[in-house]
Amino acid sequence: ELNRAKEFTNGKLVLELEDSETLGAWFGKQWFLQNRIETPAEKMKKLRAVTREDIRTVARQLLKRKHLTLALIGPYKEAGPFQRLVR
Repeated sequence: ELNRAKEFTNGKLVLELEDSETLGAWFGKQWFLQNRIETPAEKMKKLRAVTREDIRTVARQLLKRKHLTLALIGPYKEAGPFQRLVR
C-alpha cells in the first residue's frame, strides 16, 4: 500500500509539472517561501525514501486521542454506542 501511494504521488507530480506554468509556480513558490529550490527529482527521491516507520512516527505525533473529534449526522437518540469511539 505504501509503495502504491508513493508511485501515485510521484506520477501525479510528474503529470502536474508537464505544464510550464505549473513548473514555474513549483520553483517560484519554493524560492519565495523557503529561499531554496528542490527539483522534482529530489522531491521524488525523498518520497521514495519514506518508510513504514516514518509514517508510524508521524501518525503517533499527529493522531492523539485528545485531538480527535467525531461528528455524526442522523436521528440518533442515544449517544451510548458512539461514546466508546471517543474514549
